Amino acid sequence: RRAALPLWGGSVASRRDAVHYLSARARVGRAWRTLESFVDRDVRSSLNGPASERDEAFLSETIRPWSLPRDLLASLRVHDGEWRRCHGRGMVAGGARLLAAREMAEGTRRWRQGSMLASACDCSEYYAEASGVLKVPLFSETGARQIAVELTVREDKDDNDNCESGSVHGRIVVVSASAPYAVHYRVEASCWERFLTLI
Repeated sequence: RRAALPLWGGSVASRRDAVHYLSARARVGRAWRTLESFVDRDVRSSLNGPASERDEAFLSETIRPWSLPRDLLASLRVHDGEWRRCHGRGMVAGGARLLAAREMAEGTRRWRQGSMLASACDCSEYYAEASGVLKVPLFSETGARQIAVELTVREDKDDNDNCESGSVHGRIVVVSASAPYAVHYRVEASCWERFLTLI
């Protein structure tokens, strides 16, 4: 392996990360193709193309020091949410619309600021940093509930996205839109890739 480093460039760890990402990209791409084959034509036509690098960078900067799971990042590179005008005809029961990367970042900022106000602390990341968990909205609000991804700061990046690991990082949860850091209503799936198969 070490002999191949000059040929492939980068460290063993960066190449391993690339392999994990490409594997997630292939699995998520298959999940999207399957999903697109049976959803309503109106929903299929409402899906955006891939996220721009600028929007991905904006989302990554907003959630730092947390990171997106590879399967969710790969998904953004397939479809960056749904059009804003398709509200009420979204992918999920109840008409929730899949958010674009920029909308996820803006929703995360609002939620973090809301947790600051609720805690009466002058630190906008109070609850998220105190608990080590960040919740990022994935779908538009339906009623008082919203679907989000729960992120944890991970020491071991190799196990960052394993749906089988049983970790909290990357699991899809239903939260109260007005109090997203309160206890969530339920866990929908252990990861985004699995959630795509439930829609």
